[in-house]
Amino acid sequence: MYVTSVLFERAASVSPDVLASVTKTERKRQEAIFELLSSERNYTDSLKFVREVFFEPMAGSGVLTDEEMSRVRVNWDELILCNGAMLNAFLVRLRTSGSVVKAIGDILHTQIPLLVPHIRWCSCQLTACTLLQSKTTDPQYKEFEQKCSEDPRAAGLPLSSFLLKPMQRITKYPLLIQRILDYTPEGHMDYEELSGALDESLRLCHSVNEAVRSKENTEQLEWLQTNVQFSLDETLVFNSQTNFMGQRKLLHWGKLFKIRGNRDLVGFLFNDFFLLVKPKNFFSRAATPTELEPFGKNEFVMYRTPYLLGDTIVNKAPPDQYGPSVFLMNYPSEEKDIPLKADSDPARDVWIRVVQDAKHEYLKTKRRSEQEMKKKWAHTMKHTVGVLKVTVVKAEDLTASDPNGKSDPFCVLHFNQQEENTPVVSNSLNPKWNYTMQFNVHDLNKDVLEITVFDQDIFSPNDFLGCGRVVLKDLLQEGDSPWHKQVLLEDVSRGELELVIELTLNKSDLLL
Repeated sequence: MYVTSVLFERAASVSPDVLASVTKTERKRQEAIFELLSSERNYTDSLKFVREVFFEPMAGSGVLTDEEMSRVRVNWDELILCNGAMLNAFLVRLRTSGSVVKAIGDILHTQIPLLVPHIRWCSCQLTACTLLQSKTTDPQYKEFEQKCSEDPRAAGLPLSSFLLKPMQRITKYPLLIQRILDYTPEGHMDYEELSGALDESLRLCHSVNEAVRSKENTEQLEWLQTNVQFSLDETLVFNSQTNFMGQRKLLHWGKLFKIRGNRDLVGFLFNDFFLLVKPKNFFSRAATPTELEPFGKNEFVMYRTPYLLGDTIVNKAPPDQYGPSVFLMNYPSEEKDIPLKADSDPARDVWIRVVQDAKHEYLKTKRRSEQEMKKKWAHTMKHTVGVLKVTVVKAEDLTASDPNGKSDPFCVLHFNQQEENTPVVSNSLNPKWNYTMQFNVHDLNKDVLEITVFDQDIFSPNDFLGCGRVVLKDLLQEGDSPWHKQVLLEDVSRGELELVIELTLNKSDLLL
């Protein structure tokens, strides 16, 4: 369900009595918050109407081929889903906040990283607009688009003018969040979350800009998405964010020959994994060089599960055992090396070097990410008043995210810039964890526990399965610790968490 105009305008019309009861700074803060909320509603509505007015009629009109339709529409439906989820989270906050919204940063901090489908869209937008421009000389297409533009919501504008909106929206988030932050004092309960949200929005903008600049990389990733069939327990989107390496990049590719089994393959090295594919329709004979050429009309099938770079080992093969131009790929879960033959000794040496360099960068970035998390943890050790022990018991009725109708759920808990994860439970919509974590408590009146549930994906960003929050002050008003809590997941249609929370105060704070 999407937020209606009536609700937003009612919420935005804060009464003079309420405005008079808050400071001038808080009034400016509320204005900035409602500017964000109103513009988010307008943006999400525009995404929906483009689908209804242009894309859905176009799909059955015959003015574009299926391949052209795919290049124009790309992942527009994913934009509607991710921004619709954020909009629904704003709706829940409006319903529970009354006239004055006390906090919005927690929603932004959680939801901005989930807007990664915009990276793929923005990197393909120029191609889509160019294709539509080439169709303006086609009388059939021109008549169709003119008819669609007569819808009042289109205001007489062509489809191409609306395809710019996602890029415009992404670049506006930092400005909108910064404006709220400008009127949020450093000691405010929302300050830290807003600061984190601003960092996430800037990071998203950087990823979008990097993807747009890298047009060749984008086109190659889109080709892979269309021309490589794969069977994994997750949905792999090539042109997307990785889990911590930023935008996925194709670093190297080439024809290879698997010594054992005598099979022609093509290898693709990305900045987070190595992929082997085989020609789709060749089982009884060797493929010709032309049939192994990617980035054309040839189709391929994933040969085996991709190798994550962090665990991949590559070495030169002994020539006396395997012959010339062969290197060995090894993965810890496999007992034997895979001998792969390149076109020549220099080609083999290039493969070894680029895989080793990519692995080095992968591990370096992973370590840096872990060190940053440790610094945050060290910061939270100062000025604590106690310890909060949280046991995530189980979840029920989660959303299915994987192609097999299941999910691989885990929980991420945030508390005072501290982060802890539960283990992953594979193939379950009703996972049981019984996993306990501890957090340092800073302020009994302001501290908030945030829980986000994800479906683990190895080769793409984790899928969002819902979130919830528990306010420590509210727990204290319920009575003594421990507390047994049922938390309904927000921003999704279903799901519930069971928690046990226990607070232990420092001796010096027991009299507070």
